[in-house]
Amino acid sequence: MATTSIAVLFIAIFAVAAVEASIYRTIVTTTEIEDSAENQQSQRCQRQMRGMRMNMCQQYLRQSSQRGDDIMMEESNPTGQGLQDCCRELRGVSEECRCEAIRQMAQQMQGQAYQGQMMQKARQLPSMCGMRPQYCDIRGRYVEY
Repeated sequence: MATTSIAVLFIAIFAVAAVEASIYRTIVTTTEIEDSAENQQSQRCQRQMRGMRMNMCQQYLRQSSQRGDDIMMEESNPTGQGLQDCCRELRGVSEECRCEAIRQMAQQMQGQAYQGQMMQKARQLPSMCGMRPQYCDIRGRYVEY
């Protein structure tokens, strides 16, 4: 009887260990697939944005921050030529690469006056242009004040 109990216990331990190993392999495989997909997406965006400067959006952000334009006012009435030019520039970037383009533009603008206001506005550019995604998380190497 004791030998049977010990044998059952060993089988149970072995089964639990096998299941845990299987779960671990599945998680690792899933992570590798996700990392690979993200890497491919990043490479597609890099190719798409090669040579793009987002000059119109940079100019719009600089000018509107210096003027102290109210973001909410612009969202309800986006008729300014600067915003229209920026929106046209953003439409040239695929939806899945827009935030990456805005993130790179923000890094290029690093260290400029009114940086905090510009970054807040940069995050909301797609929304202000009536595009998706509506908000971009553009945390990066810049410092907000």
